[in-house]
Amino acid sequence: MGRWRRTRYAYAPKGSGEVLPVVGDGFPRGPAHLDSASQPDYHVPVPSVLESLSSVPLFANLTPRQLRKVARNASEDSYAAGSSIVTEGGRTETLFVVLEGTAKIVRNGRTIARRNPGDYFGEISMIDGRRRAASVVADTPMRCLVLYHDGLRKLVMDDPGMAWSLLLTLAGRVRES
Repeated sequence: MGRWRRTRYAYAPKGSGEVLPVVGDGFPRGPAHLDSASQPDYHVPVPSVLESLSSVPLFANLTPRQLRKVARNASEDSYAAGSSIVTEGGRTETLFVVLEGTAKIVRNGRTIARRNPGDYFGEISMIDGRRRAASVVADTPMRCLVLYHDGLRKLVMDDPGMAWSLLLTLAGRVRES
């Protein structure tokens, strides 16, 4: 394992920024399912990821090169209707981009917002590492692109232009809320 790092759903060469084929059916069950030979292999096709990312307001101002870097650091997860994606008060450092399906944002048992394809959630906890302010529950079967704190942090540290673009978009979103 020396030159490989284990991510949540894939193995990738350390420092490469690549994501190799993911093992499993897309429903998160934790790292234990990585070793199962009975699971089919699949991967996130980069062209569809690039199309999805470029249509998301958070990434709309990135260059094609920057989008490719983000895509290489993302994985795809699927959720059944009714599944809890994140839990209020929980600690996770991930950003989710909705590719298909819809979700509701729930705080103190009340639905406060909805997320549709092209929307994203989890950006604040991904940045500051604090507990989730709300739960997110899949209304319908969903596919999400998932970006992890460490991968995105490395990207913005290596590319200040990307960091600035993301900050401007996030500032606009905070201002509108």
